Amino acid sequence: YTALGHSVNLAARLSEKSINGEILTDSAIRKELKMNFDFEFRGNLTLKGLKNKISTYKLKELQSPNNQFKKVFIGRQNQLKNIQNIIVRSFNEHHNFIVYIAGEAGIGKTSLTAEVLNSLQGKKIRVFNILCSFANPRPMDPLIQIFSQLFPVNYNNQKTISSFHQSWINWIKNEKGWKQDEDIISGLLGYADKESLFYNLPPDLRFNKIYQSAVKVLQKETKRNPIIIYIDDLHWMETQSRNFFQCLGKSEIKDLGIIATTRYLENDKIPTLDMDNFSFYRLDLAPLSKNYSWKLYKSLMNLGNVSTDLKQELLKRDTGNPFIIEQMASYLFESRILHKCDDFKNIFEKINSFDVNDIIGFRIDRLSASVRECIYNASVLGMKFNLKVLNLMLERDIQQDLLIGTQNRIWKSLEKDFYIFTHILLQEAAYNRMLSDKLKCLHLKAAQAIEKVYEQNIRPYTEEIAHHYENAGEILKASDFYDEAGDYYWDNSYFEVAEKCFLKAIDLAEKSVVSDNMDYGEKIFHLALFYHYMQRMEEAEKLYNTVMNIALSTYGKDSIEISPYINNLGRYYKDVGRYEESEKLLLQSLELEKKYNADSSNVADRINNLGHLYSLQHFNDKAREMCQQAYDIMTRNYDPYHFFTATVCNNLGMTLVESGKIEEGEELLLKAIEIGKKVYGENQPQIVIYFKNLASIYIEQQKWDEAKALLQKCLHINQKYFGKYHSSTLYVVKALERFYDKIGNKRKANYYANWLQESKKNKL
Repeated sequence: YTALGHSVNLAARLSEKSINGEILTDSAIRKELKMNFDFEFRGNLTLKGLKNKISTYKLKELQSPNNQFKKVFIGRQNQLKNIQNIIVRSFNEHHNFIVYIAGEAGIGKTSLTAEVLNSLQGKKIRVFNILCSFANPRPMDPLIQIFSQLFPVNYNNQKTISSFHQSWINWIKNEKGWKQDEDIISGLLGYADKESLFYNLPPDLRFNKIYQSAVKVLQKETKRNPIIIYIDDLHWMETQSRNFFQCLGKSEIKDLGIIATTRYLENDKIPTLDMDNFSFYRLDLAPLSKNYSWKLYKSLMNLGNVSTDLKQELLKRDTGNPFIIEQMASYLFESRILHKCDDFKNIFEKINSFDVNDIIGFRIDRLSASVRECIYNASVLGMKFNLKVLNLMLERDIQQDLLIGTQNRIWKSLEKDFYIFTHILLQEAAYNRMLSDKLKCLHLKAAQAIEKVYEQNIRPYTEEIAHHYENAGEILKASDFYDEAGDYYWDNSYFEVAEKCFLKAIDLAEKSVVSDNMDYGEKIFHLALFYHYMQRMEEAEKLYNTVMNIALSTYGKDSIEISPYINNLGRYYKDVGRYEESEKLLLQSLELEKKYNADSSNVADRINNLGHLYSLQHFNDKAREMCQQAYDIMTRNYDPYHFFTATVCNNLGMTLVESGKIEEGEELLLKAIEIGKKVYGENQPQIVIYFKNLASIYIEQQKWDEAKALLQKCLHINQKYFGKYHSSTLYVVKALERFYDKIGNKRKANYYANWLQESKKNKL
């Protein structure tokens, strides 16, 4: 931007005449801003280059907002009545319903819903509010919002887990049979401890368990009072939460209503929730008529009789969008020129080319520098922002700024430590006013502040941090955090989001001018591991080979640094049945590890992989030899209760059984169980394989009672964690069927055979 002419010269002269910390203006500037700011006359001054003296004024302070401005509801009364009728009729008949309120941004969807919910006050209807986030929507966040409202905790209490437990007890009222559901919901909310069911669930089963418990809890709540779930901005809801609502629709729940606001997709289509047993209603909000627009203006600004000119000027610019009307009304109201004909004509001449962003900009500009800076920093954090993060970004107390922003309807308090902009268009307008250099600076501050605030539990926030580093131009840091986010989402079975983050990490690492080849290669390696886990074998192989080429060119073929890449490509070949190629690579990785440290757990790991490879080919002697070597390394060099020692005890034990050394195998399986119990706990799914293998040894020894007890223990653990029809449970059911068939108990064998048949009709 460049400014030239008389105004610049005048500003320079006034600056010379002002004292430190003082702002001087002339009469023209005072006239423009006197409705918003207070001025004090300083006298008539002679300025260099000007023939005549000019009147000068000292800027004192921003005038307080006039609190007579009020929010009103106009023009949607018919839609309000329609929704109220749907609610009454549906709940009277114990039916479920969804009302979609569709329209463009600012058309009044949220205001209409607020009126609906306000009309329910005093009635026995429970309302849950969900805000779907556009910026980095966190998986399952809508469910977290619902159950955070149902089970409030004392955040000032250091013992958050016990606070949640007390909230749960208050809700369940001493009913039995809810312990598992408490574990699951507490885990969803982030309150689970390491001994809980949720913590020990395999990640791929957590979704089903969360869905089951969440449905069960909401079913119980609807039996107490009807429920309405309000979803704001449905178009931004992520896949996992949509899947929950699909499960909810398939349940037997009654007396549940959903009101969802949404913008349009292509061709006026709207996103919907796939829910059986729900009646669907769609309301499309059109622009307000000129008559309603004028009523809204008059009500917002508390106008009585006004000039025809003012009415014509306002309606000439009217689009029928309530948000734009509210912003224009605020702008005019705060300018305090409505009853002065010359002033409002002057204003309208200047805003002929204005859009809503310019109007919002004017409203922001009339606020103090401190409040403006607070607004700009908050806009970088998104529609909803954390006050602790904002405090760190600004490095000062922000309570007064928050108060003034609230008074001016910029934002409002949401829940502890969080505020929310009153409209997404307001947040976007504030954000888009800043130039790129300032945005980069603020995104960098945001990333660093979020890191600091959540340093004790940073993993769930790594994608958000990556987003800010990316927008700050810190490409390599962004790549690292996207990679960490991919790992976090993978651990929690959010596979679609994990892949997206891994791909983003690779893309940014490739673009980074300061990134070395191996940093880029490491990001590719993580995606290869992910594809391998997901059984996307062709994609995994391509990436493994790409990483190998990068590693070889970076480190050379004899470096220990390439061992992990060789090992995992060898594992890949083992898993796809390319045994010769696998053996070659696993041996190569083993030799590199031996040269570096012959007694390391990495050496034991490579030997164990070879043992598994040989067992797949039924080379039992070689498999036993490898497992023995791995066992010797672990028992000689590591803590007796190292988790990997349990693995090699199990593997060596089973190879000994294959060789007919049953007693030695039994001893090793008992040791694996002992270690497993100490590492994982008495009844955890990680050690079921050890119980199962020991049971097979007892069957060989015809120790029927011991075998039966262990198989029943396996069934109890797996059914608790995985459910009745999961493959892990059915694996044990099949073993029990064979066991009872072997000992001649046909009745019991048939019982488990029928279980297996039922599973085909009840697949997860």
